[in-house]
Amino acid sequence: MDRRTLLRSTSAAVALPFLPSALARSARAAAPPVRAVWLYFPNGTPEGSWHPRRVDRSGRLRQLNEAMAPLERHRDDLLLFRDVFMPRGNGHGGGTATWLTEGDWDEERLDPGGPSVDQVAARAVGSDSIVPTLTLGTRPEGYFSTSISRNCVSWQDSGRPSFRETDPRVVFQRLFGASPETDASLLDDLREQANALRGRLGREDRAKLDEYLEAIRGVERRIAFAANEATARRLGEARELGLGAPPEAIPDDHGAYLDLLMDLVALALWSGATRLATLMLDHGQSNRYCTFVPGVKGTWHALSHWRDFDGRTEDDDGVTSWSSRRSKKAMYRDVVTWHHERVARLLDRLASLPEGEGRLLDHTLVTYGSNLADGHEHEERDLPLLVAGSGGGAVRTGRRLATRGPLDLSSVHLATLHALGVERRSLGEADEPVHWA
Repeated sequence: MDRRTLLRSTSAAVALPFLPSALARSARAAAPPVRAVWLYFPNGTPEGSWHPRRVDRSGRLRQLNEAMAPLERHRDDLLLFRDVFMPRGNGHGGGTATWLTEGDWDEERLDPGGPSVDQVAARAVGSDSIVPTLTLGTRPEGYFSTSISRNCVSWQDSGRPSFRETDPRVVFQRLFGASPETDASLLDDLREQANALRGRLGREDRAKLDEYLEAIRGVERRIAFAANEATARRLGEARELGLGAPPEAIPDDHGAYLDLLMDLVALALWSGATRLATLMLDHGQSNRYCTFVPGVKGTWHALSHWRDFDGRTEDDDGVTSWSSRRSKKAMYRDVVTWHHERVARLLDRLASLPEGEGRLLDHTLVTYGSNLADGHEHEERDLPLLVAGSGGGAVRTGRRLATRGPLDLSSVHLATLHALGVERRSLGEADEPVHWA
């Protein structure tokens, strides 16, 4: 047995999770590999909503603020920063496109200045995985849905954006080589091999193998349920209109949709299908209607311009209006907090999956942030950014990092590369990684 052991059938190949006791008997036994995830969200955060409420003199996080309350249960797994900036610009278009490249954005050539950090890492460590890096996002909605710069944080190279997958069914098929729409589970084909392998494992690893196979079945069942629900509804609508468009397996409930994408990220990392993933929670300058958040009306970008409440916000629909700056700002904050809830759920998943002597989260670096600070002013300084997980001991979490002066975002990306084992001397304008141990 080795780290690359697969269960194979005529239709699928499933990588196994980290099995510590089995690998301990192997000459190639090693610590679990470090993973990295980059989570991007657009339109920034209301002023003051990213700063923790209480930090002691040593920088230890004692309490997050109300807007970040969903992340409070993971406070000890977080590293927060102060005065993060992107030295080459951070606007809706160019700032989104260069969030992971830290290059200059050339609008005419659609050039972000080079490959993004996830692609740099994939070239160095991605060959050990079925998928070198997973590039995901939500289906765009509203204005700017077709803008390349606003829909890409991952770039193969200058002028070559990475394809961003938005359909959970396709992601699952890409990862595991079979479609979840079949009547029988794809893992039924692998039962005989799994049973044979189980006989070669100790009790601990047998339990882990069973848990892993059941996790795949669980995701498969959820995807199939969403597909069936969407199929019945949309086929009915198509018949009424006399059309025959194929159904999409994306849940109408936006929270369920994002949760499903994040579950796929966790499963992909845990299975060993990939070590790297990017997920855009929405496209840059998102105009998605946020009515799925209780008490909120209007589009995300309109809400981010919270000082405008006269119905003439640049992307207003001409219908939605707000009674005051205070109420509009509160809705803007609630939208950001709702996305924090989704991220906290992902961290729950990563923390619940055992690996080695700890958790999957202990061997992962989750970078979560935006290219804007306060959305109304398009603030360039004090960008929202946090890192969750310790990356196999590379990061000392549970604190806000003290730095001398403003912190170049590239130095965080550079430190992430080093934690992954990628040798790189510089990135963007940063020639030294942030010191976060």
